[in-house]
Amino acid sequence: MPGVAHIGVGFAAKKIAKDVPVGYLVLAAEAVDLVFMGLWVAGIEKSPTDTMAGYADFSHSVVSGFILAGVGALLTWLISKNKRTTAIIAGLILSHTLMDIIAAPKLAFFPNDTKMPLFPGSSISLGLGVWKYYWLAQFLEYGILGGGIIMYLLTLKKRRHMNMNPESCPE
Repeated sequence: MPGVAHIGVGFAAKKIAKDVPVGYLVLAAEAVDLVFMGLWVAGIEKSPTDTMAGYADFSHSVVSGFILAGVGALLTWLISKNKRTTAIIAGLILSHTLMDIIAAPKLAFFPNDTKMPLFPGSSISLGLGVWKYYWLAQFLEYGILGGGIIMYLLTLKKRRHMNMNPESCPE
């Protein structure tokens, strides 16, 4: 199932985003897919199938990823007024696009998938094709998810330890 690695990145980001709820971090990492779902419901984009190529040009183009990161940064800034939080949220949204460039085309999951278009409708596309190989794709998807959750749990454990032993906190 492509997409779970993004959730792992959201969990892992808790290590650097101590004041941001992990749910927001995961939502930011999955923002591109959430936009896809909205566009799919609106009939603008299509669900991926074994026979369809280019199903998500609007949400999953390279330019769209940068635009979504900018919109996410603007919204985060308007809400938080925190530069660090704004950068982390924008980075998580952009990480989705960068990870998809590495993965595309996702032939292990969608046999007719194409690389990511540069912009909607573009014939120029990018992709390293790491997700061509089923077992490698599965290993990386679930490995990144598991690694992110482990990082999150270790971050929580460290934070609890520091809260119980305030003298161990660095000044």
